[in-house]
This record gives sequence, structure tokens and C-alpha cells, in this order.
Amino acid sequence: MSRSSQPLDNARSPKRSRRNDFETGSGSTLRILRLVNIGRILCRQRRSAGPIPRSPASPGRQSPVRYEVQINLSTRNIVYVGSWPSPNGREEANEGVYYEVHDCDGHTLCPGLVDIQINGAYGIDFSNPSCDFADLRTTCVRLARERGVTSILPTVVSSPPEVYARLLRWRKPAIEEGYNGAKLLGWHFEGPFMSPKYKGAHDASCMLDPTVENVKKIYFSNDVKNDHDSTRIPLVLVTMAPELPGAMDAITHLTKDQNVVVSLGHTDASYEVCHTATKSGASLLTHTFNAMAPFHHRKPGPVGLVVDGTMPRCSVICDGHHVSDVTIKMLRAVRPGGIILVSDGMAASGSEDGEYVLGDVRVTVKDGKATVTGTGTLAGSCATLDQCVGLYRIITGCTWEEAWEAGSLRPAEAVNVDDVGIVEVGKRGDVALWEGVGDNGVYDKDTSKMKVICCWVGGREVN
Repeated sequence: MSRSSQPLDNARSPKRSRRNDFETGSGSTLRILRLVNIGRILCRQRRSAGPIPRSPASPGRQSPVRYEVQINLSTRNIVYVGSWPSPNGREEANEGVYYEVHDCDGHTLCPGLVDIQINGAYGIDFSNPSCDFADLRTTCVRLARERGVTSILPTVVSSPPEVYARLLRWRKPAIEEGYNGAKLLGWHFEGPFMSPKYKGAHDASCMLDPTVENVKKIYFSNDVKNDHDSTRIPLVLVTMAPELPGAMDAITHLTKDQNVVVSLGHTDASYEVCHTATKSGASLLTHTFNAMAPFHHRKPGPVGLVVDGTMPRCSVICDGHHVSDVTIKMLRAVRPGGIILVSDGMAASGSEDGEYVLGDVRVTVKDGKATVTGTGTLAGSCATLDQCVGLYRIITGCTWEEAWEAGSLRPAEAVNVDDVGIVEVGKRGDVALWEGVGDNGVYDKDTSKMKVICCWVGGREVN
């Protein structure tokens, strides 16, 4: 691909210049993806880092400020975030460095979205025993290419023990080899340790008390060690009801011994019990307000932890069905920097109305709303995370930066992942170019104007 030493004029989107010796790797193997002519970058660096230096417009010319991001295709990390044309000589060709140049035509570049609660999409249910490597790969590619979601925690509802054992034996190389799509950060096991009273769409026959013995038996049978450095897909997040027998010891075991984040959800626990659970290691609420004891002025329940700051982070499903607009606004007023957007997407996400399954539970989708067949019980969401981000911005009136951070940086931080969710030097080159994002292009709860133009995972374009 070509080395560009001059600014690109009259750009079209997307526009790339290619060079054969970049592909063949002749000479030096240093390869750089240069994303140039970017109109705006969301979540581009820590607030304490200060603004990106801007290159001044030419004398007598009112030209818009443009930016550039460079990604090392060997390390797959971002190596430069700054103005374009670059004021420090980066436009000049360097001997032995081969560039792939992508003209972003003034569109907005965003970090890849991070969905830490997604049960499936595009007709695939991750909890279904028939779900295999090919299904997971296909879903991950489409999430990145069509929705800008570049990292996920595939989420499994309350299931028989053999389902968890099978999934924890899956290995990343077997799934990721030969494709480029959303990366698997690890599993989110949403069950089976939850209250039957707030089971939602889960199968109550699978539910158990979370004793340490049961946790080891269900999650870590056959000497499966939750080694985050191994080739296995690790268990990263568990949703649990803290009022159940054995829960406090189980939370301590998971967080201290297994390096697993514990989130409180599907629970009838009081505020006091939830407060004790945070001392045992719980650090998150799962889909706040849904499937938990309601907030009451004398019995605040789990939501009380968000109000008083004991629980600094809480996830919420902002899909227009699970939580009212007023409640979304209230939550942001109370904890603006702690909201984590999740899709809670199920197999119908990205698909049409019809009949689906969530684990072993039949689900009916009508007018984009998923319910347990024959009931009014919500059964996950049909939204994708980008839609939740756009809707959150519309409902709250917050900035694009704040909304995007709630769907990228904050969920990554909540599960102790520090190399994604932000456009910053040293972070992974997981980014997407968007139309209808970064301006006032979304109105009246219509997120259809938000469109992915191109997505890169580790600097490699998702096709």
C-alpha cells in the first residue's frame, strides 16, 4: 500500500491507497495503518491528558480541523493520535516503513464498542447447545462490521452444568483463527445462582444456591482453571443473587481466588444484604432496575447502592423497553460517570420479529420487543449496543463523548480490561468510522442514521 507524503484532497469515503510490497512484506516488516482526514475522534484520550494538538489552518483559509490515527499492524496497537496533516513530519515517507492509508473523508472515528452482556444476535443463541465455533465467529464478524462492536462477553443464561463445562473448554485460537471480528474478552455467566422470584426469562429448574461447592462444581469442574493467560476463553463476569445461601463466600471465592468480576442481579436482596456483598467483592449491578427488588423510599434495595455511591458502576439496558426515559434520566442524574450500557441482546438482535429461544425458554418477538412466549415477561433485548448508545444520548441530552464512553471505556474498565474502549496511544487499534455520529444527526429516537462505514479490529479491517 502506498506511502502518502501529501494531504489528500477531494476525498471520497472510504478511500484507500494500496501497495503490493506492503502485502508481501519486502524489506522491513514495519507496517502502519494510517487513518487520515478524520473529522472528529470520540473518547480519544484520558481527560487528564489534555487536548490533541491541532494543526492551524493555512493563512487566509478557513479549513476544518482534521485528525489522524496510526496503528502498528504488527503489535495491533495505536501508535499515534494527533492532527492531520501532521505537524511533526509523520506525513513524510520513512525508509522501510510501509503504509496503508485510509481516507476517512471527515467522518467520526470512535473506539470499538464493548458489550459485556449479550446473549446472542443474528439468530444465534450463545446458550443453545447447538451454538458452535462457526456460529460465534459469524456473529462476532457481523457485530463488528455492522455495529462497531469490537469486544464482547458472550453471555449464557441459567443452564444445565454441562453447558458451562463445554464452553469453558473452548479455546480462542480455534475460534479466532482465520477471521477478524469482535474479540472474545471472556464469558459472562448470568446464572444459575439467582432468585427464582426474579428469574425473568431464565429456566428456574436450572437454578442453584451459590455455595462455594456448587460454584466449583458448575463453573470449574474437570479441573478447569480460570486462567486468564491461557488459550481458553476465561470466565470474566458472573451475575449472582447475594441473598441466597452461601453467596457471600462464593463472591469472595470468585473475586479473590478466580479473578472473576461479580455483579448483583436477578435478586430479591435488600439494600443491607447488597451492601454486605460489596464488602465480599461484588462491584457491579446487572441491568439495573430489571429483575431485582424495586427501589422504595423506605426499602431502597439494590438500586440504593447506586444512589449512595457504594456501587460506583451499574449496567442498564437503554433500548426503549426495559427502562423508561424518566428512569434513565434519573439514573444519570444520580451516577453520571458510572452508567454502563449493555445490549442484553438475544438471538433476535439484528433480526426480524418471530419466534426464538433463549437457552431452553421460548421467546416471541413482536414490534422489536422480546417476551417469554405467552407472557409479558421481557426476555432480553432486540437492540444492539450502538442503538442503545444512540438512544441514551437522545434521552439524556448528553454529549456524544459521554454516551460513547458508556458503551466502550466504562464496560471495559468494569471487567478489568484496560487496552480497549478508547482511542489512545498504546491501546488496541479497535476503532470504527461512523456516519451520523458526533454531530446532531440523530433525532426523535431514530438511531437508523448511525451507520458503520468501516471497522478495524487491531488495525485489520473487518470484511
